[in-house]
Amino acid sequence: MAQTNPFKYVLVAALVLALGTPGLPAGFAGQSADEILKKTYEKIIGKYAFIVEGQNFFLDFYVRDGNLWGDSGDGRPAIFTPKENSTEEFSADDPETGHFTVAFLKNDKGEYDRCHVVAPDIGLDITGDKIKTNAIPV
Repeated sequence: MAQTNPFKYVLVAALVLALGTPGLPAGFAGQSADEILKKTYEKIIGKYAFIVEGQNFFLDFYVRDGNLWGDSGDGRPAIFTPKENSTEEFSADDPETGHFTVAFLKNDKGEYDRCHVVAPDIGLDITGDKIKTNAIPV
């Protein structure tokens, strides 16, 4: 039986630390987790408007504390976990509404402008539009 040299693991760890995290695009070195996630999810973060039982409902997606969050304004923002390293499909759990999934959808121009939310425990299956913000230069 061949003996494994433990120093090769130390060498691999040192290389990973020196070269950065594998799989991250160039330009992320030295940035915080929030900065990296904001760049990763920049095309989906923002506010989305839905109509639920004739009422307006909003979900705001943002990055904080190294996570993607969704907030409906009910005082219980939820952390969204990507499905299989996806940047457009996520799931979350809420103690009152149960498990739900979110998929961000592209239009024919390839821009994310819609959000599909499914929460089977409460019979919710809705799609909403991203609210476009037009910042006025100062």
